[in-house]
Amino acid sequence: MAIVVNAVASLAAVWISQCIELLAPVLFWVSVSFRPLLSVWIGVAGCLHMIGMIGWYDTVWWWDHVTHTVSAALIAALLYAWLLVGGVDMRLFVLTASPAVAAVVLTLATGVLWEVVDQAVRLVCERLGIERVLKQYRWLDTPLDIVFDGVGALLVVTTDFDSSFRCSSRFLGSLDTCCTVGWVVSPFACSFQP
Repeated sequence: MAIVVNAVASLAAVWISQCIELLAPVLFWVSVSFRPLLSVWIGVAGCLHMIGMIGWYDTVWWWDHVTHTVSAALIAALLYAWLLVGGVDMRLFVLTASPAVAAVVLTLATGVLWEVVDQAVRLVCERLGIERVLKQYRWLDTPLDIVFDGVGALLVVTTDFDSSFRCSSRFLGSLDTCCTVGWVVSPFACSFQP
């Protein structure tokens, strides 16, 4: 059940950017356009998580670190872009006027919130006597997750992704399709082990 819930959540996340592009003009009278790279990035993060759920979190010691770094980098990139071009008044952030620092702090806060949700879901599943949808693998898991969330955020704010990821739209569209197909197939590949 856990693998199916996570596959559905990952598939939904891949399509969020397309939904925002379609609904923003209707609901908010604003035109929003995302590059195909966003869907690919979401798909890769979800794919890494799905592979981890089918056994790699247990057998490949660094898999959780990579997954958290990629996922946090995605969150940091969205936050950083929003802070840079979204017209956010940086005076709202008491500690800094720098969008880069604010993006790292907000990414870390998102990571802490995720870990709280992770623990709450675990407790609810235990109380209800059902399989846990989210799993904690080691006692050091939570602090290391936050550390690698920070690594992902720092990678984003210190790298010029616009020039680093210049790929053709055709390639990215194909990769987006592959990621989407992967979410449909992944719940049925549960027997795969590294």
